[in-house]
Amino acid sequence: MPLDTWLTYALVISSFLLIPGPTILLVISYSLIRGRQAVFALLLGVGLGDVVAMLLSFIGVGLLLQTVSIVFQFFKWIGAAYLIWLGIRMWRSES
Repeated sequence: MPLDTWLTYALVISSFLLIPGPTILLVISYSLIRGRQAVFALLLGVGLGDVVAMLLSFIGVGLLLQTVSIVFQFFKWIGAAYLIWLGIRMWRSES
């Protein structure tokens, strides 16, 4: 892949970090509730997760998962179960 195509791709994907969305809401709520130290760790985690997702997308893991739909469905259900587990854990910690 030519360097200019890769740089364009990286710029477009990186610009998604600037669009307000659930991640920005998470960062704002953490900063209000837990303070500055928690936000630095959260920002590092969010940034690292975005870079990993961008690299996996760049090397074609999305295309691979699209062609092997059973594996893709497995990862979707594992992700859904993880989010439910996180939600239950957060719900229990609040009370």
